[in-house]
This record gives sequence, structure tokens and C-alpha cells, in this order.
Amino acid sequence: MRTIIVNAKRGAVEVRTNRRSDNRWESAYRLLGGSGLTTEWRSAGVPEGFVTEGMALSAAILLGRMAAENSIVQPAHA
Repeated sequence: MRTIIVNAKRGAVEVRTNRRSDNRWESAYRLLGGSGLTTEWRSAGVPEGFVTEGMALSAAILLGRMAAENSIVQPAHA
């Protein structure tokens, strides 16, 4: 599993990728607010998965940045 953090207009986006047992890739993202609040992980994938890790990573970054621009970070449930 690989995890990276990218800047967004409102805070940052944490992105992770993971290789599945069928050798396809999946990804997820969560929003990181400036005050330390985070959202729950949200899938950025499709059921069939991605062929490459780069595609999975790109999808999660794009969706995460879009979500960050259009929402206020609410804390994740424990």
C-alpha cells in the first residue's frame, strides 16, 4: 500500500493505492482539514479496478481535490 498527501484548495487530500489479489489496483482518498480533522476514506475506484497504479492514483487525486474544493471537512466517526 502506498499513501501520499497532496495539497488542495481547502486543506489537503490523503490518497492511498493498493494492489488487489487479481493484480488490479484500487484507490481511496480522505480529506485533511487545516485543524487536523479528517473525513472517512472514500473509494475512488470502479469494481473492475485499475490496470496500473498510476491510473488509480490519478483518480483518487482528482476526486479528492474536487471533494476538497466543494466541501467543508467534517470529522470522521471513530
